[in-house]
Amino acid sequence: MGARIRSGLVLLLLAFFLWKLVQPALQSNQFKKLVRQELASVRLRPETGALHKRILDQGRAMGLEINPDDIQVLRLIHGYQVNVQYGVPLDLVVYKTHMPFDYVTRTAEVE
Repeated sequence: MGARIRSGLVLLLLAFFLWKLVQPALQSNQFKKLVRQELASVRLRPETGALHKRILDQGRAMGLEINPDDIQVLRLIHGYQVNVQYGVPLDLVVYKTHMPFDYVTRTAEVE
């Protein structure tokens, strides 16, 4: 009986840590979706600075570890390219860090 309890406890702890490891990836995917939506909604070619600020504000609102220098917005002939490097907090109760992510997307092919 004691072995079953220990096995159950180990499985619960393993599930907890796996869930904690999956959360940053889910949050990163949500941020990537927001960036893609922001690029898709760009009308009348706003300044790259305005697009940069909106992406930075969205990332910080999500609790990401992101600085202004971590975002590069380049104007292409028919759109934009966005490069973002950011960290998603990872809290494993006994150890806190962040998982780094690097994301590149563009609205048009480079010509």
